[in-house]
Amino acid sequence: MKIVQVMTRPNVGGIATQVFGYCEGLTAAGHEVTLVTGRVGPHEADAFEVVGRPACRIEVLPDLGREVAVSDARAIVAMTRLLRQMRPDVVHTHAAKAGTVGRVAARLAGVPIRVHSFHGHVFRGYFSPMVSRVVAAIERGLGLMSSAVLVPGESQAVEIADRYRIVPRRKIRVVPYGVPISTGGPTRAAARAHFGLTASKVIGAVGRMAPIKNQDLLLDAFILLRAQPAGADTQLLIVGDGECRDGLEQRVRAAGLADAVKLFRWEPDLAATYAAMDVLAISSRNEGMPVTALEAMAAGVPVASTAVGGVVDLVRPGETGWLVPADATPQQFADMLAGVLESPDVAAVAGRARTYIDTHHSFAAACAGLTRVYLED
Repeated sequence: MKIVQVMTRPNVGGIATQVFGYCEGLTAAGHEVTLVTGRVGPHEADAFEVVGRPACRIEVLPDLGREVAVSDARAIVAMTRLLRQMRPDVVHTHAAKAGTVGRVAARLAGVPIRVHSFHGHVFRGYFSPMVSRVVAAIERGLGLMSSAVLVPGESQAVEIADRYRIVPRRKIRVVPYGVPISTGGPTRAAARAHFGLTASKVIGAVGRMAPIKNQDLLLDAFILLRAQPAGADTQLLIVGDGECRDGLEQRVRAAGLADAVKLFRWEPDLAATYAAMDVLAISSRNEGMPVTALEAMAAGVPVASTAVGGVVDLVRPGETGWLVPADATPQQFADMLAGVLESPDVAAVAGRARTYIDTHHSFAAACAGLTRVYLED
């Protein structure tokens, strides 16, 4: 098949991890794959530079950007022209902006199969209630242009079909994300030396620093945790970049936590990042299926998170990780972290989490699931 994958921009994060993996897996399976994308925005790391370019044809459309702008119309025209030249069998779009531009262009270009993936959604936590309703209405219209809509877990299928009524359930396909299965990496001592970590326990966080990720909650919880016996010899490692980074750094300095909280920009190889952690903390207000949770679990690191989005499909409390309510207070988050650090079952939980990922979330399985959707729809 001739397959076009469309993403808004190649910023480091979960969407890029998935799309790059799809491009490489589908190419290896013998399909002709092209990635169409825009350019990264300010304060964002470029996945082409940090991770590397996927092994497929790549087309960059400068007008394909994150924000709503007049250039969106130019992006639709440019993509329609490109798709008419390529004549693909399938156009598969990812996330809101690429989903809008890509599906409209694919419809105009007469592409027979138009698939869209929700990597989370923007119907809660991003905009005002009125704007959120407008966005949902637009997505319902785009759903009419879609042959199928993909979600990474059952909880998102319920949200998209039942809670927000974006498309009927018959159009939704659940295709779990894939992650590279860890086969080794640095020792914990070497990983901690790399980041300058000296505490006996390390809480980690990996991801885009943006309001929806709510790293302020994690920092507030960490400050409270350090006042408890479980947090007396604990450090916080935060790896990532984004618009909230400067504010987070200022808060760390103002609180006198420069030695206790280590902030690093994106690492080319995340193996050392996960190897340094005792637990991965996710404090988001809203999520799809956080790839960092999958990666950590694959590396044998348990997850402690707010119960948002696809996290609830991954984490079974006490079995494969720990959860607090989506609207948890800093004290609730701190108490969860304290319980994790003091739990005698951490190693067993980490082992079960890794087994779950090995069984259900390989890239080979993800690409096989995509191929079935493309052929069936």
